[in-house]
Amino acid sequence: MFKSVGRVVGHHPVRVILAWVAIVVGIACAAAAVVGTGSSTSQDQTDFLPSKYESVQAAKLAARYFPQPSGAQATLVVSRTDHGRLSDADLTKASALIARLDRDSDLPKLDGIDPDTLVAAPNRTVAIATAQFTDTSGQADVISSMGDLRSQTSDAFEGSGLRTEYTGEVAQVADAGGVQTLIVFGTVAAIFILLLVLFRSLVVAIGAVALMYVVGAVVNMLLAIAAHLWGFKIDETTTSLLPIVLFGVGTDYVVFFMFRYREQLRKGLDHRVAIEKAIGLVGEAVSSSALAVIVSFAALTLSQLKSLRLLGPALGLAVLVMLASSLTLIPAVLALTGRRISRRPSWRQAPEPRRVAPVASFVSRRPAVTLAATVAAFVALGTAAFGMHADYRAQDPPGGTESGRAWADVKQAFPRGVLYPTHVYVHSSTGQVDPSQVRDVRQEIGKLPGVGSVGAPALNRSGDTALFSVELAADPSSPQAVSTIRHQLVPLAERSSRAGTLVQVGGPTMAQSDFQTALARDMRIIFPVAGLLIGLVLVLMLRALVAPALLMVSVALGFAATLGAAVIAFQGIGDHSGLEGTLPIIVYLFVASIGTDYNILMIARIKEESAAGQSPREAVRRAICHTGPSVAAAAVVLATSFAILMASPYVSQVGFAVAAGVLISMWLSSWLYVPALSALLGRRMWWPSRSARDVPHADGPDLPEPAPVAQPVGR
Repeated sequence: MFKSVGRVVGHHPVRVILAWVAIVVGIACAAAAVVGTGSSTSQDQTDFLPSKYESVQAAKLAARYFPQPSGAQATLVVSRTDHGRLSDADLTKASALIARLDRDSDLPKLDGIDPDTLVAAPNRTVAIATAQFTDTSGQADVISSMGDLRSQTSDAFEGSGLRTEYTGEVAQVADAGGVQTLIVFGTVAAIFILLLVLFRSLVVAIGAVALMYVVGAVVNMLLAIAAHLWGFKIDETTTSLLPIVLFGVGTDYVVFFMFRYREQLRKGLDHRVAIEKAIGLVGEAVSSSALAVIVSFAALTLSQLKSLRLLGPALGLAVLVMLASSLTLIPAVLALTGRRISRRPSWRQAPEPRRVAPVASFVSRRPAVTLAATVAAFVALGTAAFGMHADYRAQDPPGGTESGRAWADVKQAFPRGVLYPTHVYVHSSTGQVDPSQVRDVRQEIGKLPGVGSVGAPALNRSGDTALFSVELAADPSSPQAVSTIRHQLVPLAERSSRAGTLVQVGGPTMAQSDFQTALARDMRIIFPVAGLLIGLVLVLMLRALVAPALLMVSVALGFAATLGAAVIAFQGIGDHSGLEGTLPIIVYLFVASIGTDYNILMIARIKEESAAGQSPREAVRRAICHTGPSVAAAAVVLATSFAILMASPYVSQVGFAVAAGVLISMWLSSWLYVPALSALLGRRMWWPSRSARDVPHADGPDLPEPAPVAQPVGR
C-alpha cells in the first residue's frame, strides 16, 4: 500500500497537491457555513459532566427556575487610584459613570453594564459590577468587544480618581488568547529553528512549517464543524494542547520521512525515486506509530468527563491528518521544489555516527549493565510519584495580565465563600414549596461543621422552588470544602428530600466534587483499556508476544518516572500544593502513545537487522546507530514544543510533564531499555514468531560500511 502511495506522490505530485487544495477549500466552505452561529468553548465544569451528577442536575434547576442571561460575563473592578478605601461618594460616582457607560456604549455582543450590580467589598478596597454579553466567551466578536469595552471604560473613568480593570470569564479568555498566541508562535519558531539545524535548508524549514500550519487549520475547522453540528463544548485544555500536538507530532513525522529520504539519496537514487522509496519504507512504521497514538487517545472516549471525551478524538484527528499530510502533501511539495536541495553533497554523503556509536557499542556489549542502570533510573524517578497530591482547584488567571491583577484584588477584598457560593435548591413538584421545610433545611445546614453562614432563601415567581446560598468555612476549592460537601451537605440534602420535594446542592464546589468522582472512575477504566489497545497494536505490528509485553512494561515504568519528575519539579522545587487532578491521565496517554511511537521505530529496526542475518548484539548496535538520530531529533522537537506550554498558566504542568516524558521515553526506553532487552533475549524477543521477515522498516540514515582490512602479503 505504501509503495503505491509513494509511486503516486513521486510521479504525480501536482495532482496530490491539487487534491489537498480541493479538500482544504471544501472544508473551509463547510466551516464558513456552520461556524459563526455561536461559540463552542466553555470554562464551566458542569458543561463537561454527565447529567447524572448532582451539580449538573442543580444547574438545570437553576436554569429553569432562576433563569439568568445565557451569555458570558465580565467583572468590572473599581478601586481608588491612590489605593485608599472607597467612600460613599466614590461609590455614587462609580455608579453614575457606569450608568453613562451603559447608555453610551454600543458594542456588538455587549448587552450592557447594570449600575445596580455594583457591590463594594466588605473592606471597601474594591467594588465590582457585571458586564453582560449576549454570546459565549469564545466568540471573536465577544473578545473584540471586550477590548473595546476596556478602552471605553478607561476613558469614561479618566480624571475621576478611580481605577478600572476587568476580570471574569470574558476578560480571562481575551487575555489567555494573547498568551496562547505567543505560545503557538514560540512553538512554530522553535520547530523552524530545529528543522533548520537538522536539515540546513530554509526551503525545508519554511515549507514544512507552512504546510503544517495549513493542515492545522484544517483540523481546527473540522473540530469547529463537529462542535456546532453535535453541540459539544471545547475546554481550554483541548484548545491549548491541540496546536502543540499538531506541530509537534507533525514535525516528528516530517523528520522520520526526511531521514529516510536522505538515506535513499545516499544510495544514489534520483530525487523523485528517493521520495517514492522513502514513503514505501517509512510508511508502515510511522503509520503503526500513529495508530498507537490514535488508539491511546481513543480510550478517552470512555471518559465520563465530556472534556476528556472530546480531547481524545480531537488529538487523534490531529495525528491522523498530520500522518496523511506527512506521507502525501509534504513529499509532493518536496518533489516539485526540492530537486536542487537533493543535489547537495551533504544530503548525499552519510555522516559518521561518532556521537551515537559509543552508546550503541556500550549497550550492545554490556546489555545487562545497561538494563540494570535503566531500570534503576526508572524506579528512582517513579518512587517520587507516590508523593503526588492531586489539586483540583481552578487555575487563577496569570498575574501579568489585567484579568489576573484584577482577580487578585477581588480575592483579597471578598471572602472566597462569597465569590464561590454553594447553592441549595428546594423544589416541589406538587405545587408551592413548604416554607417550614425550607426553614428546617436552612437551619440544619447552618449547624453542619464546615459551614460558615447560610443566606436568606429566595423564591422563584411560581413559588415552587427556593434557593439559598451557603458560605463554607474553608476555601471553596480546598479539599476541606469538598469534604464538607460530600460528607455533610449532600447527605443532609438526601435526608431532607421526600415525596414531592427535592433538595439538591449546586455551585462550584459541588461541581469540583463531582469532577473528582468522575475522574477517579475514568482512570480505573481508561488506564487498562489504553494499555490493552496499544499492546494490541504492538502485537499486530511485531507479530510477537514477548516484545509487546516488555514494551508495555517500559510504558508503565516511563509513566511512573514522568509523574515522579513532575512531583519533584512542582511539589518539591516549585513548592506547589499538588499536581493538577487530570495530569496523571493526560501524562499516561502521551507517554504511553508517544513512548510506544519511538519504541516501535527502534524495535522495528532491530528486527529488520535480525532478519538480515545480524547477531542479536550486532542488530542492536546497528539499530541504535541507524534509528537513534531520527528518534532523538523527533523527541527533541516534540519535547521543545510541549516545554513552551510552560508559559501558559493553565497547562504549564502538562507542558513540563509531557516534555519530560518524551525525553525519558526517548532516552531511557527506546535508546537503552529496548535495545538492552533485545541484546539479552536475542530471537526469543520475537516469540512465537519463527521468522523476522516482512517487518516494518525503521527510520534513519545509512551507516557507512567499514573499510575492508588489507591482508598481509605472503601469509
